[in-house]
Amino acid sequence: DRFTGAPVGVQLGGPLQEFRWFDDRAQARYESVAGAFKDRRVEVYGRSEDDKRVLARVGGPSHPAIYYLVDFTTNTAEIVGEEYPGLTDVALGEVRVIAYKARDGLAIPAYLTLPPLATAKDLPLVVLVHGGPEARDNYEFNWWAQFLATRGYAVLQPQFRGSTGFGDAFRRAGYRQWGGRMQDDLTDGVKEMIGLGIADAHRVCIVGGSYGGYAALAGAAFTPDLYKCAISVNGVADLPAMLGAVKAHEGPESDSVAYWRDNIGSAYSRKVIEGSPTRAAGRIRIPVLLIHGVDDTVVPIAQSEAMALALDRVGRKYSLVRLAGEDHWL
Repeated sequence: DRFTGAPVGVQLGGPLQEFRWFDDRAQARYESVAGAFKDRRVEVYGRSEDDKRVLARVGGPSHPAIYYLVDFTTNTAEIVGEEYPGLTDVALGEVRVIAYKARDGLAIPAYLTLPPLATAKDLPLVVLVHGGPEARDNYEFNWWAQFLATRGYAVLQPQFRGSTGFGDAFRRAGYRQWGGRMQDDLTDGVKEMIGLGIADAHRVCIVGGSYGGYAALAGAAFTPDLYKCAISVNGVADLPAMLGAVKAHEGPESDSVAYWRDNIGSAYSRKVIEGSPTRAAGRIRIPVLLIHGVDDTVVPIAQSEAMALALDRVGRKYSLVRLAGEDHWL
């Protein structure tokens, strides 16, 4: 609470990210606003000191957020801002919360966005992999997924092991699994969509940024028959070189080096070396698109340049797009 400094509630993990309230008055304010916006996700994030007005963010996975100034004395809600005003009258995709079993039996949460007005059958599928890997997608409007859905694609966003928001054990299960079980979780999600008849097995692409870019390249290299194309945005391509870049940038005794060594493994590990898409470029048989911000200080553009060079050496089809003036976050 901005006036008292007291915590009033907590947002939980899990796929739906529900709220639990500590403060009865804060809960009452929330429920009063939420009752006026049924079938929407409401966040009350500001209030006047006399409790007569609040600021609320109202949206949902298929509804870009709109900001309202709610006045309880007049029972009115005035729009004060919109995140995507150009999408007001655009039909957007339906987002489903699903789960599937990985090959070792672990339940993998996921979000599935379907094209507007489409039947969930034999659709072209984009696997959209989040970065991190210690991060997650959220149950809210995702412009990238919705853009693809409005172009006719089903979009699968697996919350693979290593993702945050599903418990510490789930997060730690991703340690040293780059190209391993984290990648298997993506593969198993694709196979689930194909098995259910939602996805056309001959029209599947894998796309991602940062770690997701690595996963896209790993998908192309290590499961060459599963995908028809791969797109890496600011992605990691050579794991030992990435570990070396972190060491050079942050210092050999830094917390960052220790974290990435724990997360990925040793730069001298055979598993780490063989888990680098640059070292497996000869196995790639599909077109690869590499996009990278020239001023990226998280994943150096040298990563995508090394991948381009590796693909060029073995005569594979690729495009490298350098984004001048862009950083890691675009």
